[in-house]
Amino acid sequence: MAWKTLLRARAIENQSYVIGVNRVGDDGNNIHHSGDSMIIDPLGEILYESSETQDVHTITLQKTTLQRSAVVSHSGATPTIFPFNHKAPMATAFIAREIFTGTEIHTGSAVLVREGTVTGIVPISDIPAGYRQRELSGYLLAPAFLDLQIYGGNGKLFSAEMTTEALEATYEYCLQGGCTQFQITLATNSIEKFLRGLEVAKQYRNQGGKGLLGVHLEGPYINPVKKGAHIEKFIKKPTEEELASCCMREKRSSP
Repeated sequence: MAWKTLLRARAIENQSYVIGVNRVGDDGNNIHHSGDSMIIDPLGEILYESSETQDVHTITLQKTTLQRSAVVSHSGATPTIFPFNHKAPMATAFIAREIFTGTEIHTGSAVLVREGTVTGIVPISDIPAGYRQRELSGYLLAPAFLDLQIYGGNGKLFSAEMTTEALEATYEYCLQGGCTQFQITLATNSIEKFLRGLEVAKQYRNQGGKGLLGVHLEGPYINPVKKGAHIEKFIKKPTEEELASCCMREKRSSP
């Protein structure tokens, strides 16, 4: 279920322990809650999982796990981005203190990159001939993050300021946390606002804007009973005309 998947994703992307506590049984609206409370470590490993029973659980969190999973530069501050240029003719071997794949940490190894694509991780002694070696002494090297649901950054909320400048500010904000690509999100609103957001996203990409994967339309076709913070007056049932309008606009906005 999405609850479990998203909890693990939050732990990995934030490099922290995540404790998800959920209710059990039926609520006043006769909606059933399955529980599924979980404790997850920074690498996405489930340390504890409950089901449909009430439970109290105690666990000791390990500081060393946090220290091993922290993706920071040797200065201990903002992550440093090492872009892979797909136009670069020379293959490159990136050598770092440690290499984190998402599930494992490698030492004494190098990441092989050719034409912008990671082709493998090998021991330093096995770097093929013809690869330019780039030393990243003191660094833990890890893949950059993707943010698939972000509403803005650096003080600019995209739904309030639908400009290419707001998208650029969001990109710069993402880079500060080691995220190189993002999907700007618009919560439930009018169709007109959604269409405007798609048009601005198209302009941003046509102008060479970086990092934008697309637009995440969060609504308006959702269940009003579970609307959460979404504005109820904009929640509706889909029509063929609206779907066609959004899909065609998104198609024209695609690269």
